[in-house]
Amino acid sequence: MGFIRERKLKNGSTRFQAEIRLKGISKAVTAVFDRKTDAKAWIQKVEADIRCGRQQLYSEGRRHTFAEAVERYRKEQTVSVVKKGHLDWWQKELGSLYLQDVRPAVISEKKQKLLSTPTATGVIRGKSTCNRYLATLSHLLSICMKQWEWLSENPAGKIS
Repeated sequence: MGFIRERKLKNGSTRFQAEIRLKGISKAVTAVFDRKTDAKAWIQKVEADIRCGRQQLYSEGRRHTFAEAVERYRKEQTVSVVKKGHLDWWQKELGSLYLQDVRPAVISEKKQKLLSTPTATGVIRGKSTCNRYLATLSHLLSICMKQWEWLSENPAGKIS
């Protein structure tokens, strides 16, 4: 059974924490959203997935951090010098997050930071460079989803 808890933050904004507890599942599955409708939709999707036996994907996303995914990706994939720079930037920005917490809203926020923050040489990155960074991230998350089964979907695929 899922329920939504409304959380007020210190800055005055509101977040909605969705939590699902089902019989036979030892731990609760939770996520935080900016909109209540997103939380409701997530609860319906996850409950259906758990009942169909796909609940392992949710627990795997909670077990592994983004930094772990980057390290494994570097070991198993051939990474060019350019992609190493992309992966370093994403790891610095998202490394401490669990894979389940890497959502399109977080990626979009980091994309804006990428476009507005100058490089070490003082140059502002262009849109095509930003797209290359996103392509590297998308490939990493696709590997997490398809080969390692750490994610149920690729959140970078929802970014335009």
